[in-house]
Amino acid sequence: MPAPIGARERHTQDRGLHLFQHSLSYEYLGNWKDRPDNRPIETDFLTRFLQNQGTPAPLIARALHELHRAAGDSTQPSTTSTGPSMACSVTA
Repeated sequence: MPAPIGARERHTQDRGLHLFQHSLSYEYLGNWKDRPDNRPIETDFLTRFLQNQGTPAPLIARALHELHRAAGDSTQPSTTSTGPSMACSVTA
């Protein structure tokens, strides 16, 4: 299990959350640090977003493949948590 984050890191993360929520119109989905199958790329959220934007299915599949390839194996689903994570979603 990852070590707990310090107060300075928590403050930095809170500032980032504020930026995403208030300046970029993202919806905060909560702290997912203890969520099963926690990973940096949320395929389901990204797929739904791209579908809502009218992106064709073959292009979505290719984009997801390239994103996972560029990020490396750490983004593939796993059975353990990868550490602290906070999720945001575009609301606009």
